[in-house]
Amino acid sequence: MVKHHCRIGVMYLGKVVEIGTPEEVISEPLHPYTQALLQAVPVPDPDIGIKEPNIKGEIQSPLELPKGCVFYSRCPFAKDICKEKPPEIKRIKGDHYVACHLY
Repeated sequence: MVKHHCRIGVMYLGKVVEIGTPEEVISEPLHPYTQALLQAVPVPDPDIGIKEPNIKGEIQSPLELPKGCVFYSRCPFAKDICKEKPPEIKRIKGDHYVACHLY
């Protein structure tokens, strides 16, 4: 039931960065923040160790959001446009949407 009727919304600093079905978001995360969240999920095997997510820097104050993308300062794929213009949420395929200038 949940698989067919639920959607996941991923937010960063109060902004929606990705929306989709659980299958879409978990099997094919598009936004760099969603990718980092899934990289940080612990694996129940002590031999594997803990992976560091592919993000940098510190979380900024939610009271002083940047002009462009809220994830810009931590994104490993940031472009100049990301600093200047907030990305619009776009449908990629199916019910999968992402707010990122990479798409």
